[in-house]
Amino acid sequence: MVISLPKPAKKIGFVLGVTRERDTLIVRLDENVEHEDIVEGNFVSIPLANGNTLIGRITTIRAENPQLSDERYAKFWMDRLRKSLDSRSMLEFTEFHIIEIVLVSNISFEGELSTPNAWVSPGSMVFECRDDLLELAVFGKERGAMEIGLFGEHSGEIPVNLNPNNLGSDGLAIFGSRGSGKSYAAGVIIEEFSEYGLPTLIVDPHGEYWGLSHASGPKGESSLPKYFVKVLYPNRYQPRYYKNMLAMSKKLDVNFSLEPVTMLFSEISTSEMFSFMYDLSSPQKEKIENTWYGIREAFGFAVCYDIDGFLGYGIENGIIDGSSRRPIVRKLEVFRKMGFFTVMNGAICHQSGSIIQEYDNNHRRQETTEKTKDLTNFTSVKNDFNVEQITILDVSQPGFDERARRIFVSSYLNRLRGTMEQKEIQRIFVLIEEAHRFIPIGESPTKRSIEWFAREGRKMGAGLGIVSQRPSGLDRDILSQCNSKLILRITEQSDILVAKDILAGFAERYIGLLPYLERGTGVLTGAALRIPILVKFRERKSTSKYGETVSLVADPTSKVKSRTAEKKEWT
Repeated sequence: MVISLPKPAKKIGFVLGVTRERDTLIVRLDENVEHEDIVEGNFVSIPLANGNTLIGRITTIRAENPQLSDERYAKFWMDRLRKSLDSRSMLEFTEFHIIEIVLVSNISFEGELSTPNAWVSPGSMVFECRDDLLELAVFGKERGAMEIGLFGEHSGEIPVNLNPNNLGSDGLAIFGSRGSGKSYAAGVIIEEFSEYGLPTLIVDPHGEYWGLSHASGPKGESSLPKYFVKVLYPNRYQPRYYKNMLAMSKKLDVNFSLEPVTMLFSEISTSEMFSFMYDLSSPQKEKIENTWYGIREAFGFAVCYDIDGFLGYGIENGIIDGSSRRPIVRKLEVFRKMGFFTVMNGAICHQSGSIIQEYDNNHRRQETTEKTKDLTNFTSVKNDFNVEQITILDVSQPGFDERARRIFVSSYLNRLRGTMEQKEIQRIFVLIEEAHRFIPIGESPTKRSIEWFAREGRKMGAGLGIVSQRPSGLDRDILSQCNSKLILRITEQSDILVAKDILAGFAERYIGLLPYLERGTGVLTGAALRIPILVKFRERKSTSKYGETVSLVADPTSKVKSRTAEKKEWT
């Protein structure tokens, strides 16, 4: 099919030649062009004789004047300018403007995109790039309907409509300092995925995403439904905004639910156990490890048990014995007190639920008439997800130990992985907020879980997104698996150095802009599009303000109004 490309837009200049490095074209602007309207980052087009069109991007703008570049005349004009500023108007007659452009795409007459390796003759005309050509060059022919905002470097209002498969399946990393709008941008992306009907999971350590359930918009046959939000939280560790959640769900017409979640003691490793048991002796550690491996050697790795089942097996088989028995039993109580481990009455079961053996409270083998236990929620998390539903794993309770938080998140992600490997969930997008807490440089239980989604998830239909204010503190292997990057305002030098490694080629021009970007504006680069661009994110459709930065004063322009508002809060 032949695509009829539009005619070139306004002519702005012509090609003089190439730079000494031969990587950019030198273009002289026409005299009738308002050079104030030409800025770095603008796109231009160069029609070729064969019907193709080259798309370029302005990298440099400068003014030149032969009267000042020639030493014979420079001194004369310098003296004149010292004596009278009116001489400046005389110099303007010989001044002209030069831009340098780097070629970024070649569009054939049929609308096919390729690398811009064509010869450009001096004298070739250069035009402003029209919107339809620009959209084709930036987004490609497989442009989707995922509208996240507007093009940030164009005079017109070009919507940034992405292909969700390119953005999510190949991994997405979002970076930005506090207050840069990174979580807000992530919320926009989650809204878009939800409108596609895709189930999503958000690991939320701050409790800022539950407000996605309250969305506004016109009602009608063509309007999209409200977002369905399900909040999961560790048993006994209610979310930070639990009362607010209950109040909103009762007061407003929202699609919202809350549900506590537990985990099995068999889901944690010995290294995770030891992270809570600082004063274990070497013999005690050895006995715990031998019990852990002994259960798996006897019954296989697809085995489930609680704390009493673990201790019962170790004591019955003489692994946990002697003077180590009482200290180990006492120190394992720390896990029982956490409250989010499921009680199985001392049973050891297959994942199918069939009971292998059972122990009483004194860790002695006992006979039971019960043959099976319902472990459906521990072997599959399918019931936690649905079409259009946003599932939030809220681990924001301030009293939740950071080590316990990581273990709990790791356990749930492992269950999700198993559910996907069983093909019970076909597609999902997983977003990890505050990712530097879960995938730091060094060892972490959550890092092993998230690594699967980064490396293997796309083969199973799982997309991954990570959000962090400290990219320099993230594991480099997982970061390298995220083929799309969104970088909002960052100011720390160590984080800017990470961004410099990401923004290669022409995108390097954004490095100097990163500390000064407006809130909600970021550089998007990678697999999501063909050319890096600046994106101004749209407003979220969810109207809740939770997750946004709380202002310290009500009205920065009026002390009286702010004082009055503060008094109302305290009465």
